[in-house]
Amino acid sequence: MEYAARCVYGALGAKGPDEITKTFHVGAIARDVLLTLGDLDQRGPIWRIPVKWHVPNSNAFPHFRGFFELRRRSTHRLAIVLLGYYQPPFGAVGAVFDAVAGFRIANVTLSQLIDEIVAAILAHECADQPAGGSVSSGALPLRS
Repeated sequence: MEYAARCVYGALGAKGPDEITKTFHVGAIARDVLLTLGDLDQRGPIWRIPVKWHVPNSNAFPHFRGFFELRRRSTHRLAIVLLGYYQPPFGAVGAVFDAVAGFRIANVTLSQLIDEIVAAILAHECADQPAGGSVSSGALPLRS
C-alpha cells in the first residue's frame, strides 16, 4: 500500500505532500491548476491522500476538494478511487452550466487524473516496484 501511495504522489509530480501546478486537458482546452496533496492518512485497511485544486487567479472555475482512497483488494489487487466535491461558481447560472456541461467536464478531468495514476502504477514508474498485480480505479465527483 505504501508503494501505491508513493505512486499517487509520484504520478502527480510530487514526492509526498506538496503544492504543485498541474495542467488538466479536456479536449482542446487546457487549464493549469494549483493542486495540493495532503499527508497520507491510514485508517485501518483504507489509506487516504487529501487532494484539492483550483485555477489560480480565477473565480470562474470550481474549487475541488476530496481525497484519493487506496484499498487493498487482495495480495496483488488494489483499488484506487478519487472522491470529492465542488460547488459551481456563479450561483444559479453556474448550477445550470454544471447541469448542462460542467459535471461532464468534471467527470472527464477526474477520470484522466485517476487513469494517469493507474498507468504509472501498472508501468512500474514508481520506486521499489511490486511484483505483478492489478489495479481497479474510479472517480466520483459529487456536487455540493
